[in-house]
Amino acid sequence: MKKIIFVCLTLFLFVNIHSQTLDMWEFGSGLSKAFDLGGELGITFGTNTNIMVSIKGAYHFNNYFSLGLNPFYWYIKSHLYTPAISINMTGIRGYLDISVFRALYLHCEFEKMFYRAPSLVYLYSEKWFNLDNFLVGAGFRQFISYNTYSYIEVLWNLNENINSVYYSPVIRAGVSYAFPNKKRYNKSDLE
Repeated sequence: MKKIIFVCLTLFLFVNIHSQTLDMWEFGSGLSKAFDLGGELGITFGTNTNIMVSIKGAYHFNNYFSLGLNPFYWYIKSHLYTPAISINMTGIRGYLDISVFRALYLHCEFEKMFYRAPSLVYLYSEKWFNLDNFLVGAGFRQFISYNTYSYIEVLWNLNENINSVYYSPVIRAGVSYAFPNKKRYNKSDLE
């Protein structure tokens, strides 16, 4: 465990040193008219096994607003029950990001999730669940290069219920690459 913490702190130190060339606290994201593509990968093994894969794509209309889609697949297997329960979930998230600073943004998303799980009413039968989640929160961007950044989001589920798969706060992290618009240079810029 100490080795993992040491490696993570070392990576964040080098990312922080490199990113000092960018002004992280300037207003807006600096990603105007750019499309970004990235995703998340989460793996947990043990009594409960979780594997989550998602692809995240967004278009930045200007330095402040971006709109995106995030399809995902999530596998859960729990050995707390006999027999063990396994659930395959799929879904999609539509989200809006409002960039306050280059490093800080507000996040609002609507998530539609589908999964089939054991019924609590009838033994040995399964039931299809269709969940709608509305999550809001904030995120932090750390630029690795001018086009690549890592992010972490802390979100709250505003409509938690007995069928909710996760409870607040929801923490997500991932990496994205921004495909910038073609920049037009003046002749004086090239000299």
